[in-house]
Amino acid sequence: MGTNQDSIYLYEALELRSEFQARLASLKALLPEHRQIRRGLLDRDDGERREPAAGFDPAKIRENIRGLEYKSRKLNAAIQQVNFTNRIRVQEEEISLAEALEMRKAVNQELAGLQKMLERSAYRKVIYKEERNIAEEPEEDFLHVSRLIEEQRLLFRQLNRALRKAAFEIRVPFRDEE
Repeated sequence: MGTNQDSIYLYEALELRSEFQARLASLKALLPEHRQIRRGLLDRDDGERREPAAGFDPAKIRENIRGLEYKSRKLNAAIQQVNFTNRIRVQEEEISLAEALEMRKAVNQELAGLQKMLERSAYRKVIYKEERNIAEEPEEDFLHVSRLIEEQRLLFRQLNRALRKAAFEIRVPFRDEE
């Protein structure tokens, strides 16, 4: 992969990607075409005209944006390559970082669904009638759903730990700007 100067740790690459995105958003917000879109149609035209202030050159900003977009694409491609070529162990199985990321996303969604199921399974419905009460049991067994949710929470924790550990061990072929 080259020297350490030609690569950064995965966690650094992820932080740098976020920084690039923030910088791009900040620079794009300065451009006149972006300001017009953001102002919208509800603003009235009061005859006021805006011109670039001293030191502000929209052409230079656009050039910076193009450079940052290029670096951002290169960094993202390097991160994706690392995610597909490196493997981690989760529940006695070796999977790629990309698979682990997808699995973590799916487990997180599953947890949300299980949480709703757990809430529904915690109570039975009681309908009060004049002479007798009718009790409807929940569709799901509370203890069963509780076990399922704990299993998914453990899996989520294992995935997070393995991914975090990998982020501090795996290097991404990208030269950080100084």
